[in-house]
Amino acid sequence: MKNLCIRQSGFTLPEVLVGMALLGIVLVMIFTGLHTTSRSWESGVRQAQENDDYRLVLSFIRREINETIPIIYLDSNNRHVIFRGERNSLQFVSRLPAHRGGAGLYLVAFDITKDKGMSSMIFHYQPLNTDTIIDNDQPQGKSQFLIENISSAEFSYFGNEKPGEGPTWHDEWKEKGYLPRLIRLRLSSTKDDLLWPELFMRVPAQVERGQPELVLSRAGQRHEG
Repeated sequence: MKNLCIRQSGFTLPEVLVGMALLGIVLVMIFTGLHTTSRSWESGVRQAQENDDYRLVLSFIRREINETIPIIYLDSNNRHVIFRGERNSLQFVSRLPAHRGGAGLYLVAFDITKDKGMSSMIFHYQPLNTDTIIDNDQPQGKSQFLIENISSAEFSYFGNEKPGEGPTWHDEWKEKGYLPRLIRLRLSSTKDDLLWPELFMRVPAQVERGQPELVLSRAGQRHEG
């Protein structure tokens, strides 16, 4: 009889090593892809949340300015509307949402501050009375940061410098007997992927000669004029 040689099938050691190396490379590629996808997803979610937060902030600023109340203040026979606008700050009388106080009139302010080259916007507010009339300081009531870590921010004002003149843009608007027609807010972010829109806000209420208006005097008396 002839001896039958049975050849056993299998993998040699080099083949096993090559297969394990290829499997490791495939696993690394899969893990890297999943990790990159996960980070992109988290970044997209975070960016969407930041955009929503910024839209809420801009909506709040627009709402407060749209609610501007033209209060006339009498001081030593001087008559001016309670409104002071500068490049880095804005003070006026407005109403607040219910969760911040609701009823009544408030002296509010948007103040842009700088620290270590970065700008932030702070919102100040307190109930309006003769002790809170506009001066060189911000309202001393409650405060809250609205926007942090922005590279720059500035206000400008559109209206007539003097009665009878054509309206133009101004860097300041204070100690006048009337309100500006528009307020512009320019913001620049420190993040390259975040672009703030240039915000134009209309001031609907205006001081009209011969129309009823609320007057606040140093004596603390309010009356309709």
